[in-house]
Amino acid sequence: MIDIPITIIGGYLGAGKTSLINSILTGDSPPANLAVLVNDFGDINLDAKWIKEQSPDGKIIGLTNGCVCCTIGEDLSEALETLRAQLGEFPIEHVLLEASGVASPKKLQRQCSYPGYSPRATFVLVDAANHDKQCQDKFVGYLVKQQVDEADYLIASKLDLAPTFTLHGDNIGKVLHKPNIFSPDYDQQDTAETTANPHSHGHGFASCTLPQIAQVNINHLRALCDALPSTVHRVKGYVETDQGLQLLQRVGDALTLEKVEQQTATPPEQGHLVFIYIDQQEHAVRQHLQQNLKQHWRFA
Repeated sequence: MIDIPITIIGGYLGAGKTSLINSILTGDSPPANLAVLVNDFGDINLDAKWIKEQSPDGKIIGLTNGCVCCTIGEDLSEALETLRAQLGEFPIEHVLLEASGVASPKKLQRQCSYPGYSPRATFVLVDAANHDKQCQDKFVGYLVKQQVDEADYLIASKLDLAPTFTLHGDNIGKVLHKPNIFSPDYDQQDTAETTANPHSHGHGFASCTLPQIAQVNINHLRALCDALPSTVHRVKGYVETDQGLQLLQRVGDALTLEKVEQQTATPPEQGHLVFIYIDQQEHAVRQHLQQNLKQHWRFA
């Protein structure tokens, strides 16, 4: 039996990994029998017309175009085993893996050398609008640079916001323009030669999820986001506002709000926000959130 190839999509928090996967799944000709491993189905914007069936345990969603989505959870090997166990029901020819925004691409690539699977290239998205600022950040600059250094190939995102952006140094030769990431050109990768830099001086990340308990004025919501500490690097979730349900995405200082149509395939049961921040600043961040968001969000 031929091993199933795995293509890894990496990049720092908010670089646009989910948007890229959405465009692949909803494009004119997605690869046949593609499995997409994601952390949360809620991030993948699938219309009801795309969903064909769902596995009994809810871990796999079959799509009408022959693709499937599978949740990773905490254990990549468990997700790969789950996919392999479903091969009779969901014939899979390729796996697209969305890496965590704080993951080491090479470490993840080595983890994909799993029985029955074969890792391909790692494609890391570079956020043109925020990359230079992120590299200067004393907490996460090392990680942003590490992800770029470890990538096999780089894809610049958000060029509409920073049309003059360019990478410098040795990594510029890895930048691809409008690549077909499923091309056979990217099949053969030697994962043994490159080892991830442990960066023992680095910082970790923590997160918290706050359920919403009261509707919020949309302008007040923007003000709350503007006032967040700089150590909060990512905010995402659904928020009930006076202008309807909004999908909120905040990366760095950039905030986007997108109105959610109620007929979407996976509407949230209630509003909630996920905050990702530097773990060493957890006490200060949570204190700020509790002082400023307690009127509209519930704290444990």
